[in-house]
Amino acid sequence: MLKNLQSGEVLYRVQEQGDNRHLKKLLWKDDQPSGPIFERRSVRHYRQRAVEEEKIELLLRAAMQAPSAKNQQPWEIIVLENRKIMKELALGLDYGKMLDHAPLCFIMLGNMDNLKSPLRWPQDLAAATQNVLLEATEIGLGSVWVSLYPDEQRMGHVREVMDVEESLIPFNIIALGYPQEFPAPVDRFDRSKVHRIKE
Repeated sequence: MLKNLQSGEVLYRVQEQGDNRHLKKLLWKDDQPSGPIFERRSVRHYRQRAVEEEKIELLLRAAMQAPSAKNQQPWEIIVLENRKIMKELALGLDYGKMLDHAPLCFIMLGNMDNLKSPLRWPQDLAAATQNVLLEATEIGLGSVWVSLYPDEQRMGHVREVMDVEESLIPFNIIALGYPQEFPAPVDRFDRSKVHRIKE
């Protein structure tokens, strides 16, 4: 049964049966680690199925569980499900065309008011974004990181479309939804990039 299907197709079909964890284990080599960190892939094609409120809540909670410099928690998150606005965003973002059909996206903003560690807010937002990507994988959703900061043109487009106030900096957009296909895991480990120092 598995031999005649591509990896993403298998993952998608079994996921429909509510057993995506077992499915991913089948597609991952026995000697490789599993879990959302190793299974996460960028997904750019989504089914037209709404994401349940409880899953949106999990994603938001995951984002805000991220570490931040001096616990400043500079994130503000726009949860966007408006098709017209998402299409408008997609028109001005060369690598954001999936927003045209994704059922949901998070716009991650950095709040510049009252920062305790002003130089480190991008790291905080990056950590929050990674948490969202990993939690999405864990609960059977696809996601992709659409970069904005520090590209002034891309940030300006989002600021204009969303009428974002000056104290908020558009950091990125996370497209989210149920995947048309869920790409098989890829092992990116490169031992040549590891440099160890011992006594």
